[in-house]
Amino acid sequence: ANLICGTCTAREACINAEGPGYGYLNKRRNTLGSPLLRAHPDSLPDPEDYPIENTMLIWDEPGQNFQVKQSVTITFNDLQQTISGLIAYPEIFPLVQPLLTALLPLMDGSENLGKYGLNHLALKAKLPDMDGVKLGELAQILMPNLGFLNTTSDYGIDLADLPKQLRKKFSERDSEMAEQARNGVCKQWLVPLIRILQGGAGCIQLSRYGLLTLNTPNPRHRDLAQAAQANVFLDATLSREDLSLKLGCSPDEILVVRQAVPDTQNLEVIQVPDLGRVGMSRGGDQLKRIDALAQHYQDLDPETTSLIDFKQNERDGAWWRDSRGVNDFLNVQTLVLIGTPCRNLNDLAAEFAITSGYYPEDDDPAFTAFIDRSILAEIHQAIGRLRAHRRPEESLQVVLISNITMDIPVKQL
Repeated sequence: ANLICGTCTAREACINAEGPGYGYLNKRRNTLGSPLLRAHPDSLPDPEDYPIENTMLIWDEPGQNFQVKQSVTITFNDLQQTISGLIAYPEIFPLVQPLLTALLPLMDGSENLGKYGLNHLALKAKLPDMDGVKLGELAQILMPNLGFLNTTSDYGIDLADLPKQLRKKFSERDSEMAEQARNGVCKQWLVPLIRILQGGAGCIQLSRYGLLTLNTPNPRHRDLAQAAQANVFLDATLSREDLSLKLGCSPDEILVVRQAVPDTQNLEVIQVPDLGRVGMSRGGDQLKRIDALAQHYQDLDPETTSLIDFKQNERDGAWWRDSRGVNDFLNVQTLVLIGTPCRNLNDLAAEFAITSGYYPEDDDPAFTAFIDRSILAEIHQAIGRLRAHRRPEESLQVVLISNITMDIPVKQL
């Protein structure tokens, strides 16, 4: 960060100026000194640099915003670039050559990976044992070199030490810098991959197109929560069990405070379960039946009926974007929810693996319950878009077209 900021031509304006497009560091310094601060958790400084032991953190929607993992995607070009960088080290390259050789046919398109690619367990079975590989020297070789940012280093002078005007004259254009970064800086993936294969935390996945994804723990949010004096988590549908997984603590350490649930007898939840799961991939007959149901409810009351579906079939709203945190349906009396809003299963499996310490098999009951809680949270959020407790004099209904087993009383049709 010091090298990047120090060689930037806008450094002075960033530190001292104010106004639109200027003064980011200046504004950040002033804001962090305030007694009350609103920020995205990724924007908060490291608690070691900015103590927060006397601070209460209030987290909004931690089910979505509290992250425990980070992902990096590796392409075939990234693999080639890493191989090119290691060939020059004959004492190191043979140690990782079996792994790189095994990855080549998986990522160059020559091997059929199936419709859904390879999950962690299937991919790990295809890769060699890396237990004997020591990572220290390999990490030093692959460490990114950002020296190209310091364009005056060949003259014995750091670009950061030059006055503003001289720094601008010796700085290259952003496009040229970006090109050098693309061509000369290796993506940091090989060491984390070997660490996972050696039993470290994280998991790997390979898409049908040969894209390798590494999911590793991201302790940033957890470290912030642990460093604070107290934490309040505001989320209507996040369970104590899932929050404890994110925090790495016992569920008993979390005090749950609920608002008294208002009487919503004016709201009827109807479920149509016999069309199946109703995911994003649908057959022709299934599409006709869904369209017939949707048209039926729209014909009954076209003015106050809205439909939420997946984005590719969007009508009045889309799952995730419009099904939580919005008040766009306050004038709607019939809300039709089409489909089962399940996040990408590979992403859910990666989060479960990092928080639970193991990658689940397909029939793992704990993982199945984890998926169900994720789905039901989205459905409950969507039901709440009608704000039935604010409209006690109106007769409202939610129609769910999905075979998911609900955890509340519903009328099945």
